[in-house]
Amino acid sequence: MRNKKDAIVLSLGYSFKQLKEVQESTVFCLIPPCPNFVENYNYKTRRVSLRLGWEF
Repeated sequence: MRNKKDAIVLSLGYSFKQLKEVQESTVFCLIPPCPNFVENYNYKTRRVSLRLGWEF
């Protein structure tokens, strides 16, 4: 007996993540004003996913 519930399953997805970071550091100096160093980091990730299956 054949099962009539067979199906092809398709799933698509997309995700985006972002992380921002600021790092400040002070450098040792003898005569004020001492300079501050600022570093900016901006990380971005993108993902596309595809799932294909057979359900039985």
